[in-house]
Order: sequence, then structure tokens, then C-alpha cells
Amino acid sequence: PLNTDPNSHWKNYFRENEILQQIDKDVRRLYPDISFFQQKIARKFDSSDCDILSGRMNNSAHSIDVIKDCFGMTEIRKNKVYDQNQSFDHMAADSSDGEFHWQIRDIFNKHADSDRSSGIVSRMDRLVQILNKEDSELCQQINLIQGIKPHYYAFRWITLLLSQEFPLPDVLRLWDYMFSDENRFDFLLKLCCSMILILRDQLMSGDFASNMKLLQNFPDSIEITFIVARAKTIQAS
Repeated sequence: PLNTDPNSHWKNYFRENEILQQIDKDVRRLYPDISFFQQKIARKFDSSDCDILSGRMNNSAHSIDVIKDCFGMTEIRKNKVYDQNQSFDHMAADSSDGEFHWQIRDIFNKHADSDRSSGIVSRMDRLVQILNKEDSELCQQINLIQGIKPHYYAFRWITLLLSQEFPLPDVLRLWDYMFSDENRFDFLLKLCCSMILILRDQLMSGDFASNMKLLQNFPDSIEITFIVARAKTIQAS
């Protein structure tokens, strides 16, 4: 434990345990009202399952320094585990899960936060462009007149793939639509724009405080299929 070599066995041991502890914290606070995310493992895993999980952890180790401190990454990954928990057959599809990981990596790359050509900033800029194209009056009302910048609400929408805006069953339905789209993360921005457009009447008549509250606490009474249908209309235009 006293070895000062940064590549020593003990350094790696403590670093890996720190990562596991952070993952455990993030998982438990994701959906505190759902027992799945609070309970201990209730069944044993086959050695083959553990080997697959171990391989995934090792493959991700090279990028953990980029994503471990970025808000939201663990929540998204664990939602996927929740969805696939009953069957480990999906775990054999390492390539598809790996593709998902690398496609969203730019969103959580803290080194790209100030770069408008990549990362989360570019995604939020793109969302404003889409909204302005669909409804320039509403876009001007929100962004210019009231000064509600997209990072006040869209940062969470995009980085967490809308997982905190709706009940988990609705989130999984929403993800079915999004991940089945060839341009899945561009479609995510269409979904975000759809959500804003659906709230148009309230946003046009509301003040800064009420609109901020509305955007940061999207009404879960709005049907998912309605949001998706509006997003597909935007995509087709």
C-alpha cells in the first residue's frame, strides 16, 4: 500500500475501488423510489457473466478518467443494466453496447465543454438552432427576451438522455424510439425540441421564474407517443 509507483498493483486496487464506490452511490440515487436501485444483489452470477462484466470494466478503464467526474454517465449506463437485468444474453453483444458508449462519450468529455464544435455545448447550440427553425418566435422569447439559456434545462435533458424527466417505464419506451433511429442522438435533440414546442402556450405567457420551473420540471402527464410524434414531424421537415 505504501508503494509510490503510479502503476503499482495497490494503486490500481484503490483506484478501481474508488470507481466502484462512485458507481454504487450514483446507482442508489438514480431512482431512490424504485427498490431495484437500492437492494443488494439477490442472486449469484455465473462465472461467464462475471467474465463479460470484467472485460467491459477493463475496456472502459482507459476512458474512466474522462467520464468518472462528469454528471450523468453512470446513471445512463445503469438504466441499461436495469433494462437488461433479467437476461444476460444481451451481454454477449459487446459491440453494440460499446458503440453506445463511444457515441455518447463526447457529451461527457469535460475537455470539450468550452468547444462549440464538439461536446455538450455543441449539442445545446444545435438544439437552439432546431427550435429557432421550427418556431423562431418561441425561441426568441425563451433565449433572448427572458434569457433562459439552454444549459439551465437542456444540459440535464441531453446528458441524461431524458432519464430524469419521466417515470422509468416511459423512459424505456422513449429510448426504444431513440435508439432504433439511425441518427439516435440527433433524434434526441428533436425530442427535446418537441418537448419545448409542446409547452409553447405556457412558455409564451409565462414569466422567467414560471418558465424555468416548467422546463426544469417537465410535466410527466404528457404522453410519450405525442412527444415522439412531434419529434418525427420535426425530423421530416
